[in-house]
Amino acid sequence: MSLLDSPIASFAKSDLRKAEVTTTANRGPVEIRAGGATGPLLLVPQAAVQAIRDERTAIGEFVRIVVELRRPDPSPVMLGDVGFVASWPPEDRDRFLVGYAEAFDASLRAENLGPLHAFVAVMSAPNRVIDRPDFDGRVTTGAEEAIAARVQSRRP
Repeated sequence: MSLLDSPIASFAKSDLRKAEVTTTANRGPVEIRAGGATGPLLLVPQAAVQAIRDERTAIGEFVRIVVELRRPDPSPVMLGDVGFVASWPPEDRDRFLVGYAEAFDASLRAENLGPLHAFVAVMSAPNRVIDRPDFDGRVTTGAEEAIAARVQSRRP
């Protein structure tokens, strides 16, 4: 469920005291016909609002990382959680950025930042996958599970 989904039901403002309204809102966005100049309101679970906030933050981080990795001497501080990439050779940074972008795209399509977090965890590991000569930076469908399994297998 996302804030961007069409409302699955519509209720009048006077219906707000009914349990059916919140029960329905837990399944998807609910329109509340409030009247007045502002138009209808949208009732959604707090988790859906937090998911949108997390995605908005991740978009800002993505832009900052792309810009910083394009600099000749990227700053680990500006790169934040992926600051470990700053010391890599430019061609490895480019391959990392391709994988990061694809993991980010997979995360946005899944409405879950898990693939992105898993990619960063694997890439920051001491024996990261980028050291393999066959790594081209791409993330495939279902990569979240494969990456998570790889991360788990490396934990003591």
